[in-house]
Amino acid sequence: MPIPALATDDLINDLNAIRKKGHLLMENLLVARLRKRIDAYKNIDIVEYWLYLSSLYCLTGDVENTIYAGATGLKLTTEPHWHLHHVKTLLKLGKFSLARELMDEVPDYHFLESDPYECYCLFQALDFQRFNRLAHEKAEIMLSPAVRLSEAIQNILARNEVQEQQLLGMIDLAGDLLRERKLIAASTSEIHPYLSDGTITVNLPIVATPSEVADLDWEYAERLFSMMPDAPATIVHVGFSSVPKVVNV
Repeated sequence: MPIPALATDDLINDLNAIRKKGHLLMENLLVARLRKRIDAYKNIDIVEYWLYLSSLYCLTGDVENTIYAGATGLKLTTEPHWHLHHVKTLLKLGKFSLARELMDEVPDYHFLESDPYECYCLFQALDFQRFNRLAHEKAEIMLSPAVRLSEAIQNILARNEVQEQQLLGMIDLAGDLLRERKLIAASTSEIHPYLSDGTITVNLPIVATPSEVADLDWEYAERLFSMMPDAPATIVHVGFSSVPKVVNV
């Protein structure tokens, strides 16, 4: 009997739709339904099973199991696109430092040539040198604005002797705060350099009112000065931005 095809695109779309709502998945019944769909991969593609399970754990804010499931799946494959898949999961989880560490394990990202937009994963993990090199080699016009942003960010960081790891740690702290509030970034982070005053702003888009965003910004600032007193807060400003609530997803 042939193995039935699984609706992988539907599963991925459903997981992405939940993420866009901006809140951690706390509905046990829905989690169970998604888990059942993912369990169907066990006897068909064990790598997909573990990586999709990691994506589900990410949506529930379960850091330990997100990392464990992803690492288990990656031990079973040498395909670099699965590393990239888990990198994106860790970015969604708000674990930017871990995402960057995993990204550094893959020496060559030329497989991204089939989809230029995937290059932005390098940008999100602040791997600016590799992003610029790959983008220049591809000569993709659609990537040129991001290359200019990347070069400007590198310039500001170098001029102020700020390490990328410091910036990653500051964003990690913002991700920790979101999970405590049962929130998840509704889309990719926004990174903007300002050459006029030599600063960088990083915003995590969340589904929240302006007053809720202001409250989170204030709490983040308090934590930053308490937990990371040596953080380059005058150069790098990390905070949150409000995005519209998504309905009918």
